[in-house]
Amino acid sequence: MSQAPQLLRPRLYRTDIEILNSLSVDWVREEFEELRADFEADWNRAHFRWENDALGLDYSLAPELAADGIGEWLERVASEAGRNDAPIPLQDSRTVALYATDPGVGVGGQWTIRADAGRISWSHGVQDGSVVLRGGAVNLLLALVRRVRLEDTDIAVSGDVSIWQNWLGRTPF
Repeated sequence: MSQAPQLLRPRLYRTDIEILNSLSVDWVREEFEELRADFEADWNRAHFRWENDALGLDYSLAPELAADGIGEWLERVASEAGRNDAPIPLQDSRTVALYATDPGVGVGGQWTIRADAGRISWSHGVQDGSVVLRGGAVNLLLALVRRVRLEDTDIAVSGDVSIWQNWLGRTPF
């Protein structure tokens, strides 16, 4: 009998030190202190990228790299949109235009996303969109993957904002 392959989906988490400290462990105090020291050391800190605000680290992403990330994200969305009878993120004939305002990114920092015949496609270059977002490439990428809210960025929005909200609601990370 053959079985379908399954992907492992690791679950990343952060330990809540306050809860951990509130537990009574007098009967195993020495072992507990060693364990707590390991959690507080957070050995994964150097391996994973956490939000800068939470760690107080300075981490910046080059606009060109963010633009590349947007293209990869759009490829993923286009290939997976509508799978398993899920609604596609745009209605037919609707478009989302993204325009990175960073100097030097050129046409590689412009995207037009369309829906036609129940399929999502995208191309470089900005045409009129049902909704247009203009801002730095890093903020555009962070907004696409829901790491920042538009109002917390330099992104200017014109057109039908409900189309953008629908897009976000139907393109889970």
